[in-house]
Amino acid sequence: MERHLAEHHHHLKTFPALRRLAWLSVLVALAITGCGSTGSAAKSDMNLQEQLQDRPSFAQAGNDYKALLEEVRDLLSDLAPDLVWDGDGAREKGESFCSEPFTDVPDTRYGIYDIGIGKGAVPEERWAEAQKKVAAVAAQYGFTEVALENHTPGNLILVIAGKWDDTLELRSAKNTTLAVFGGCFIKSASPETTSS
Repeated sequence: MERHLAEHHHHLKTFPALRRLAWLSVLVALAITGCGSTGSAAKSDMNLQEQLQDRPSFAQAGNDYKALLEEVRDLLSDLAPDLVWDGDGAREKGESFCSEPFTDVPDTRYGIYDIGIGKGAVPEERWAEAQKKVAAVAAQYGFTEVALENHTPGNLILVIAGKWDDTLELRSAKNTTLAVFGGCFIKSASPETTSS
């Protein structure tokens, strides 16, 4: 073993130019891929910041989500007159920090919005009509991709995804729930919206 190490060490002494070339190759590879550099991470964070600046503010998105919930609730009440909603309307139920890829972007949040609980269910014979009408209203707010639909008796579910990784979720069983799990938005007001 010692002899093998000595021979290996001897080869490194014999070929110092080869050893320098190997190190140079490693450094070039790191520079090309961006590994070991904070520049690419900072650029990526800036791109994410710019993406969020192109979106509405957290407050504006919340207002849109609440308007969507109110509109869908009214539509469901027309289809199912026996459905009685508790609460005073749509509200923000909570908020949290954004998840990947926006975790390192400062002052960002996503919100959860609901409109209370509807006592009763959407009648199963009107579920297909409800799905179509809810999807049409949701599309006006940017929710266009049906992510989940279930028409199992006693367990009706419709989930529609939006363009900012947000979802509108309608569930109807013994009771009916309606919620939006919001996308990631910048929480503070932008300079353009503040007056001096």
